[in-house]
This record gives sequence, structure tokens and C-alpha cells, in this order.
Amino acid sequence: MYADYFGLNEEPFQLQVDEKFFLNANNFSEARSLLYLGISEADCFLKITGEVGTGKTFLCHKLRSTLGSHFFSLYVNCPCSDEMELFFHLAKLLKIRTKRTDTKFKLMDIIFEKLKSIKQENKKIVLLIDEAQAMDEAALEALRLLNYRDSQLGALFHVVLFGQTELDWKLAHPLLRALSQRILFSLELRPMSFSVLKKYVNHRLSVAGYQGEPLLTPPALWALFYATKGVPRLINVVCHKALLMAYRDQKKKVALKHMVQAVRNTQSVAVSSVRPILGAQVFTHIALVASSILGVTLLGLMFKFI
Repeated sequence: MYADYFGLNEEPFQLQVDEKFFLNANNFSEARSLLYLGISEADCFLKITGEVGTGKTFLCHKLRSTLGSHFFSLYVNCPCSDEMELFFHLAKLLKIRTKRTDTKFKLMDIIFEKLKSIKQENKKIVLLIDEAQAMDEAALEALRLLNYRDSQLGALFHVVLFGQTELDWKLAHPLLRALSQRILFSLELRPMSFSVLKKYVNHRLSVAGYQGEPLLTPPALWALFYATKGVPRLINVVCHKALLMAYRDQKKKVALKHMVQAVRNTQSVAVSSVRPILGAQVFTHIALVASSILGVTLLGLMFKFI
């Protein structure tokens, strides 16, 4: 709707994963380095956690798309409730014909043989498990047992667990002690700082085709930071709405009022979080008016309290 008005080729703050918008900032760079280092080592488990909306799925897809031809990857985004569901899902991904009457041990055998044949082709196998915190403990343990089924062969594949911070609680379960000990690297994705958020917003606008002066005013950016706490998904949601508000008003810049309106229309962020920005703006205007009446000295004193 607003793309043409702002000189954009497409909407820059869409929620679906689009790798051209990927920004290797914040601790994404560290996460990618650890993942590449981990999968270049002996087969092991790796873990990436983060709060909702911090970019775990984006990082997962980015990792998968950049793996070389000597890798064979499987993306598992099914929160399997038990071992059987996990094995049937893996069999489907591997294009193995199964029967509903197949036992757990038969499924494990045929999946193991299929993966072993792939590894014998000099392929490194990587299982990418998204939303791992939703998997049953028994299903997670089944992954470990499948991976180390043949003690002479050693580990068969890498497992990268992507999950919310609740995954750490799950891995503390006594049943998963052996799996936890196999985790080589672990990292938590953090929300963005203000400087990274500013870079992130400008990057997405630039990739979408925007050229010109900064589209969001500094107060609007600060309000965005306070409201979203630097969470990428929330940044996308609020920025999209703020651009709509500016377009509605036929303004070429996103001002503070547009950002506040966007926040007020977003259930997952708190309106109270932008009050420090609003208060500072109102106080600034009062100071400017007062200075015209009482002089520059009063203006300087008032700004000490902003």
C-alpha cells in the first residue's frame, strides 16, 4: 500500500523469512561463527536459544541456505510429542516408505541405515530442529540414541537445536543428562541495542529500495526501541504500522506521533514503554516556549532534567 509512496520496491518489514533482509549484526555474527565451527568439528549437538521473536528461525534458515554441497541437511519444525512421531517425521523427510504398524525399533533401524548411506557418500549430515523447546523429552533423547546407535561408527550427524529459553529448563531434565553433555556450543540470541536497531531498520529499508534521508525521525526510533525492547519481530510489526500511519497522513517521514499510534495498535508491546520519550518531547517544547519569555539561562536549566 505504502511502497510506491515512499519509493520502495516492496514492503521492508514483512514477517516471513526473506534472507535478503538478513543483517549480520547484534550477536548473530557470533552465533553463525559458533554454528559453522561446530558443524565443522566432530558430529555433536549445538544449541541456540532466545526469547520469542529474536530471530532463531531466521538464523536457522540462513545457516541451512549457506551450507555447502558436502552437507546434507534436514529441517525439522514439527514439535514431536514422542519418539514415534519424531521417527515418522524423519522418515518422511528422508522419503522412506513406512507403515503405521512399524515399531519404534524398526523405524530407528531404517532411518539409521538411510543416514549411514548418506554419510558414506562423504556428506556431513545436519539436523536443524526448530522450536525444540516444544519437543517431548523422550523425542529429544531418541535423537541422541539414533545418533550414537553404532558405538564403533561414532556420531552419525550434527544436531542444531533452536528454541525458546524454556529449552534450557527442558534439557535440565534427568532423562536428558547424556544429551546435555553432548552439547558442544550454546548461545542465547539477545535483543538489539539502540544502535543495532537503527542499523537494522535502515538496512531493511535500503534492501527494499529506499533512497534518501532517514525515513524515521530520531524520536520515532527511540520510541520504537523502548516499545519493542529491541526484539526483531516486534520491530517489524511496529515499523510496518508506523509507515502506514505516515502514509495515511501523507507525510514523507515517520514522526514520533506515527510511532506512538503504531504502538497503541500493537497488542504485544506496552504503550507505557514510550512514555519516557513522550515526556521528554513535551518537556522540550515547554522549555523552548519558556526560553522565549525568560531567556536562554532557563532553557539550559530545564534541559538538565530531560
